[in-house]
Amino acid sequence: MNEHTADKAKIKHALRYSFLNRFYDAVTSLTCREKYFKSEMIKLANDSEPGPIVDIACGTGTFITMYKKVHPDTRIIGIDADENILEIAHQKTRDLDSIEYVCSYSNHIDLKDESAGTVYTGLFYHHLDYQNKLDTTKEALRVLKKNGQYVICDWGPPSNIFTQLGFFMVRILDGFDTTQDNYQDKIPGILRQAGFQNVTEHKSIDTVFGTLKIWSGKK
Repeated sequence: MNEHTADKAKIKHALRYSFLNRFYDAVTSLTCREKYFKSEMIKLANDSEPGPIVDIACGTGTFITMYKKVHPDTRIIGIDADENILEIAHQKTRDLDSIEYVCSYSNHIDLKDESAGTVYTGLFYHHLDYQNKLDTTKEALRVLKKNGQYVICDWGPPSNIFTQLGFFMVRILDGFDTTQDNYQDKIPGILRQAGFQNVTEHKSIDTVFGTLKIWSGKK
């Protein structure tokens, strides 16, 4: 891995501190309608390019576990730069076949060009500054096969006063700088700037901590 690239993308743990990783699943499930939004992401699976799929910032492997229940024969590669959280994912999915985990930064993914059918990422972009959002999106484009699809779920502009208040708490925890792009609805523009076509918003999901959006773009 390029040292300069690694320096640009220092790990920001899912709940800010690594010792909180063990609580990530419970917090996300309770506050972010996790099963619902991840099920909606899985519905966008690209049947014409069935695999392998790549989960950027795979965290504890919840999305991978859910995906395997729907598409048990698909090969899945989980990417995360946090070795501690990857160990949790290994344990969670140890009884499932055709899963590989790669410890890698999202803006310098250790995979070959055009090696993935679909790339997913969920609740990750709000941890990145604008340049790393763009670099991560370009990496997703690079590893996708022709006609492959990139599916992102993350915070968008709050839809009402209640989600506005909830997202304010997220911004206190995760930083006003990295969440500003989400607040200003810049993710679709980042997809287009990176080179994706047919950029589409599929869902808007209100949660305790804000409004989640699901977008996709095609290579």
